[in-house]
Amino acid sequence: MGNKVLRSTSRDSYGLEEHDPVCIYKKEKIIVISICSNETEGDTSFAQGKVGDLQYVKLAKELGKIKDIKNYVCIGVLHHHPLQIPKHEDIKKSFIEKSEKLVEMTMKLQDSNKFLMWCEDWNIQLILHGHKHYPFYQKNDMMHIVAAGSSTGKQKHEDKNKIFMSFNIIKLDTKIKKVVSVNLCSVNVLGGKLHDNIKDLDNDFFLT
Repeated sequence: MGNKVLRSTSRDSYGLEEHDPVCIYKKEKIIVISICSNETEGDTSFAQGKVGDLQYVKLAKELGKIKDIKNYVCIGVLHHHPLQIPKHEDIKKSFIEKSEKLVEMTMKLQDSNKFLMWCEDWNIQLILHGHKHYPFYQKNDMMHIVAAGSSTGKQKHEDKNKIFMSFNIIKLDTKIKKVVSVNLCSVNVLGGKLHDNIKDLDNDFFLT
């Protein structure tokens, strides 16, 4: 998953084609729902992001057409994060991130509560998002929320002699329609060993 998701009104300037926001993978029994979180209606303060009521209705119309949707694992993909996430201890803090008040203002969608309720209503089990460029896992009721890292080293390490490149590995069991594990992987030295943190969701503990 790329860390950036473009708003529909800006695709033309990048030469990108419009895509279906709801992709059904019948063989894998997976539905991927692409959600634009840049519908801020001109209010881009603190890069919070917003989904907006109109998009909820449009997506609901598309999902309502899938008669056997209960047989699929539904995955929501968006740019901004619906929940606050703490800064990784190894990552260097930016000027904004040194201010707790500013961090709180930039840490989630403007309509995050509405978004999470909408996802719960449609039984979306897994939410993938970007924005902060560092990996994180958290659970909200029955939903698994995973932040994408950055395999290009967008984040700077606290130690100037080290790097912070990361990616995630997520395992699904479509037979029982369940997210099984989330593996947050990172590299601190170019060409160095892989550090991984596996969230075993069946046993609810971290394997290191």
